[in-house]
Amino acid sequence: MPQGLCNLVKNLPADGFQYTSQMFQGDKLELMKQEGVYPYNHMNSFNKFNSEPPNKDEFYNMLNDEHISDEDYKHAQNVWNTFGLKNMGQISNQMFCF
Repeated sequence: MPQGLCNLVKNLPADGFQYTSQMFQGDKLELMKQEGVYPYNHMNSFNKFNSEPPNKDEFYNMLNDEHISDEDYKHAQNVWNTFGLKNMGQISNQMFCF
């Protein structure tokens, strides 16, 4: 696959989301089609699945030695708020192209 998954999603026609659009409409559907962020390094214990979404500093990526941008963190907060997610277990179950 020469392109990343999110680039492939961007190239799909509107009717390419026929099943996703049966479950999500409007802003929720648009969020389902966007790339997001996940705090992989922060999630080092099963107990963290019961915790609230982490703050921006906890999105540090050890593999790339970098923090997420303010824009990416705002996007993550928008996803949490729009879908009413309360803990990391709920977030992990959603797993958007994020």
